[in-house]
Amino acid sequence: MKVIDSRSFFQPQQPAEPNSAPLLSRHKAASSLGVSVATLDRLTRAGELPRIKLAGKVLYRPESLEAFARRREAWARSTSDGDRAAVDSTTA
Repeated sequence: MKVIDSRSFFQPQQPAEPNSAPLLSRHKAASSLGVSVATLDRLTRAGELPRIKLAGKVLYRPESLEAFARRREAWARSTSDGDRAAVDSTTA
């Protein structure tokens, strides 16, 4: 039988990240990225955006959205307009 130290058991738990931002709903996440909810859902299904399912709701961490936006900006800077048009036409 495992013995639990009652002093540590009843101490209030500290949040993992005290300064972390609240999770965002699908609508707020889409708005923060400047895309539609349908596009957000497509990006999530494609594995480009991690999601959290909590009590039947799909939620997003602001840090994940920011990382996604940075990756997209880096891709846009590293790709010329002609190359981007070619890639866009093959994924449509």
